[in-house]
Amino acid sequence: MLLAAISSVGAPRARLALCCYSVVAGKFLAEDFAYSMRLPLAVASSAIGWGVEEGYLAARPWLKLTQAGRLALLGRLAELGGRWWLATDARAVDFMVEEMGLWVAPFTTLLWEEVEDAVELAVVVRGLGAGWMREYASIKPFTALRRAEEGCLELASALRRGLGLAQAVSRLARIWRILREVGANTGVEVGARPRAESWSELLDWCEALLGEVERVRRELVSRLG
Repeated sequence: MLLAAISSVGAPRARLALCCYSVVAGKFLAEDFAYSMRLPLAVASSAIGWGVEEGYLAARPWLKLTQAGRLALLGRLAELGGRWWLATDARAVDFMVEEMGLWVAPFTTLLWEEVEDAVELAVVVRGLGAGWMREYASIKPFTALRRAEEGCLELASALRRGLGLAQAVSRLARIWRILREVGANTGVEVGARPRAESWSELLDWCEALLGEVERVRRELVSRLG
């Protein structure tokens, strides 16, 4: 049984974090998990490998919480749908966030087993969690970079098929705004906004933006250690 397996691992922080992140994110990239939960990429990858091996996650093309994993992590609550939050009177793990005088994290059976003897009060509720989502799940720079990369490739293909100049310029600007937002959220410097007045210039800018996306991705990965 998955629940038996999850109870026997000693619940190191990265696995606790992975289970909590998975039940709220559903589908995600390994790098975003590492970035959001402040984990070295190697540590995050090890936890993910455990999650895939035990059946909590499916690994292709994105990491995705499996139905079996959801049932194991939420128990009967999985049948009710929605997000459930564990709220306690003490900060039992470091990725809990204070809301309304309580310490909150996504509820999972694994987290409950970890904290039940460390707190005086614990409740499982809906209606909380906004602070946790802002802190740990709202910024997904690697997902945004993938969108920007796909946008560049699609735009280059559309240009070769005769996409109108005005529409192409608009799409290029949207791609750059995605990249700029990543820079603003992560502190990575992003190059100047592209300006193009011809198809050839647009193709050049697509190639340049692809290079910029890769540069920003490498910078963020290097920060993960």
